[in-house]
Amino acid sequence: MKSKASYFSFLLLLLSATATAQTVSLTFRGETLSEALRQIDHAQDERRILFLFDDLEMYTVTTVIDRLPATEAVRKVCRNFPVSITEVGSDIFVEYEPATVHLRPVVVDGRRVPLPALLLADDVPDSLATIQQLARHMVYFNRVCPQEKVYLHLDNTAYFQGETIWYAANVVSASSGGASASRILYVELLSPTGVILQQQKLKVIDGRCHGSFPLVDCSVKAAVDLRGVVAYPSGYYQIRAYTRAQLNFDEAAIFSRVIPVYRSPETEGHYENPVITDYDGQERNRPELPRSERPAALNVAFFPEGGHRIEDIPCRIAFKITDENGMGMEVDAVCDDSDHIIPVTIHKGMGAFDYVPGRGMDRITFIKDGKRHTFALPKAEAAGCTVQVDALADDTVRISIDGRNLPKKTLPLGYTITTAGHVAACDAVLLTAATTKDAVTSCQARLGFPKKNMPTGVYQFTLFNHDGAILAQRLFFIDNGIATIPVTVQSDKEAIQPFEEIRLNLQASKGDLTFSLAVRDAADYGTAYRDDIRTYLLLSSELKGLIEDPGWYFQGQQVNESTSGCRPFRAGRLEDS
Repeated sequence: MKSKASYFSFLLLLLSATATAQTVSLTFRGETLSEALRQIDHAQDERRILFLFDDLEMYTVTTVIDRLPATEAVRKVCRNFPVSITEVGSDIFVEYEPATVHLRPVVVDGRRVPLPALLLADDVPDSLATIQQLARHMVYFNRVCPQEKVYLHLDNTAYFQGETIWYAANVVSASSGGASASRILYVELLSPTGVILQQQKLKVIDGRCHGSFPLVDCSVKAAVDLRGVVAYPSGYYQIRAYTRAQLNFDEAAIFSRVIPVYRSPETEGHYENPVITDYDGQERNRPELPRSERPAALNVAFFPEGGHRIEDIPCRIAFKITDENGMGMEVDAVCDDSDHIIPVTIHKGMGAFDYVPGRGMDRITFIKDGKRHTFALPKAEAAGCTVQVDALADDTVRISIDGRNLPKKTLPLGYTITTAGHVAACDAVLLTAATTKDAVTSCQARLGFPKKNMPTGVYQFTLFNHDGAILAQRLFFIDNGIATIPVTVQSDKEAIQPFEEIRLNLQASKGDLTFSLAVRDAADYGTAYRDDIRTYLLLSSELKGLIEDPGWYFQGQQVNESTSGCRPFRAGRLEDS
């Protein structure tokens, strides 16, 4: 007969053996990855599964788990997704990892360049971990606060007093281009003085909604009863549209258009010479700028590629020439310090040239109508990095990084490539370097990324150190095509008389198609906006300021990005950008 002590020892041994042999059997049919992990956790008591809920909501699982240990079950449901699985004691950690591009050794002039010794320092692993953690923070933020885009298709480019602004709205996810998570769209009409005159809250169904703004003041019933419905005065009005999710980001993410509202013609039907009437009252007039602050007749801004001009490093410098109204203008010639003509192609005042140190290019002269306008280039910095991007040459995006006088303690460097809030790639930069005891006197890296699987859109390359301080940024465009459905329009009449009824026959190559159509007079009394839904969602919405003639950048099946990707950036940290 067994004693009580031996009996309990046998029972504990049996329970231990049972726990060791515990398995999981589950079937998943489209559950999210986070839900699948939660079910595996609940189906067994052996291991605790820890994961970040929001990171794994975007993936779905369809598989069968048949009597597998918890660890193997987790590996099976995660095998096709960018996650890492780490076992620590009785815990299983599942962590989302953004797509990482692992670089091959650098090849210069056909020779393999060995990795520099500084990358083998004792503190490198911690620095690399910090770089990866910064990228994970970006991924987490973009999961919690996904970016959205709004585009309004207006029925006209300008209006007259008393008319109605009709619009069709498209609300999409910035990363996928599909329907957004937001279900309410806010559309506002603002007066020339910035006062919100009307606000509409529209329900978004399948990414679309529509509405209108009558340009009449009928908001206060008592006033309408006294004086009737009165048209808004002529002036420049603003229409803007946004979702609540867009308020998490910079104001530039909000769709906005300035629309001229002209005075009603004195003779009905005569719209040949539209007039904008000035407001009465000093408080409503735009204040006159002091003479010293007024833009000159010709203004030039320079944009070194990557954001900085570094001493002794050649770089590409873009420029934009504007008139006193801020619009792009052409010039007759561009010259260096020695009056040698610099060959450039200028479109809407924008162009670029290659800067070579020591060749008399610290001051650039622009000649317009026989007058010379000379401007100094941005001052070259003693330490920093330059970035040059070639996204047009072939099927590979080629990125060149050159640095000078970088403190060793800031190395290694890391980079991210993002588009529409999505981290497309991140990794450490492998530098070939010449070093001293405390600094890297010069360093360089050459990166290459295949364009084949990159969605069409604007990408941002950001170079930063392990503390998260941004060293350089560059925008570039990838054009891998956009699936479109051709629509043909035929009119029943070749010649149309004023106010005459016409019939249009629209045919599409695909059935069950929903689209918006605006028919207006051929005369354009509107503003400088020339966007359509394609150019706005793919290009203009990713850049700040007015993009003149955005369709030009899409000519020849590839975006001409001679200047569009060069811009200055405010010094800051990666988590603030």
